[in-house]
Amino acid sequence: MAKQIGELIIPENIDEALECNILELYALIENPELLKAMKPVFEKIQANFNSEAIDYCISNFLDAELDFQTHGDRGIGRTTSFIPRLGAYIRKYMKKFTTEDMILLRASIQGVILTRYLRMGYIIYTLSLSDELFARKVDSNELYKAWIPTIYYSVDTIIDEITNKYVTQITNVPEEIQEAFENLWLHFVLSTLENIINKYNIKINGILSKNKLPTIFDYYSMAGRNLRVLEIMEANDRERVKMYALSGGIIT
Repeated sequence: MAKQIGELIIPENIDEALECNILELYALIENPELLKAMKPVFEKIQANFNSEAIDYCISNFLDAELDFQTHGDRGIGRTTSFIPRLGAYIRKYMKKFTTEDMILLRASIQGVILTRYLRMGYIIYTLSLSDELFARKVDSNELYKAWIPTIYYSVDTIIDEITNKYVTQITNVPEEIQEAFENLWLHFVLSTLENIINKYNIKINGILSKNKLPTIFDYYSMAGRNLRVLEIMEANDRERVKMYALSGGIIT
């Protein structure tokens, strides 16, 4: 059973986390006709959710991202420490975190990733109307190895090229749905920034530095988007994206 810490529901597993995200998204939609049209899409996403692979990817990423004991600032998927891993960036504060705080932080980041994962799943379906894309299953380790290099290197060019072949119609996501996704994203971000950052009076601004927390969370959003896109790709396309990121933008 899920429990609640502050304003955030803490799911027991990835399936429950996805369901909580979807239900919270529904609660943000006031237009009944829009809600009725949305539900079949998210029911398809949920019914075909590759929980084993998605849990493997997110769990391993978060284990590395929240590591505050290993020396150095660079995190998994980075070639530099310009965008440090979160555990290193707030290392001295995380040493004081309670178990509940660690659970809250982890659940918040997972929520951010899943929100963007769901948003991209919705967009892809509305552009393709393809049930086949929902049914594709990919090996956990294969997806993870393709996903990690894309988080901190822009792969927009090759992703757009590949996903365009799935597009069968041009349509816009209704503004109310876009706002609902944005508000859900903010819910997870603020649950961390307000409840934890304020609690520990975390100060990370210096004379020559700026607060990188918003940027770090922006990359978690990118991670969620890319995870869904890579999941629905054919294996050869997924490999192309991975190699594009690893080679520094060389399209093969």
